[in-house]
Amino acid sequence: MNEVISAELRSDAELEALKYLEAAREFLASPAFDKFTVDYFVNDILSVMEQEFDSQGER
Repeated sequence: MNEVISAELRSDAELEALKYLEAAREFLASPAFDKFTVDYFVNDILSVMEQEFDSQGER
């Protein structure tokens, strides 16, 4: 009996882990992930620097 319950719990845990993995894959393939990429970070920093340089020139 304990073996059946143990196997059931392992099976449930494995299914839950597979759901998390699939959700992670979907997120990584989605546009929502873009802001966590190196390209996004670099472009964001360059944009801030450009704004700073532009505002310095206006003074």
